[in-house]
Amino acid sequence: MDADTGTIEWTTETFECWTTPVVDDGVVYTPARFDLVALDADSGDEQWRYTDPGLGGRSYTNLTLVDDLLVAGSTGYAVVTVSTDGTVQAIADGSSTEFSHVIEDGTVYVATCDGISAYSLESE
Repeated sequence: MDADTGTIEWTTETFECWTTPVVDDGVVYTPARFDLVALDADSGDEQWRYTDPGLGGRSYTNLTLVDDLLVAGSTGYAVVTVSTDGTVQAIADGSSTEFSHVIEDGTVYVATCDGISAYSLESE
């Protein structure tokens, strides 16, 4: 929305989203039901959509951007990491993640109803 006039500049197709998007370098990243979507910040045009296997369930966790890596969680996976070009980097099975992650020194901390788990963002 234009802050001066209140005019809506663009909208997307309807999809379920319960989180705060991340905006970086002219791109809006957001969960869209079970997918992760990148939209052009100026036009709203879809840049890419990560669908296979996607987020594995609904995402209630806010996305986090670490360098060029998007970190998400869902009711299907503990952690999903996707690069800003739409390439999946890692999927961590585990208890569903319904709360936002905390990231510190290359480690993702995930709270679930089963406890807390830690996952490294570094390649093994």
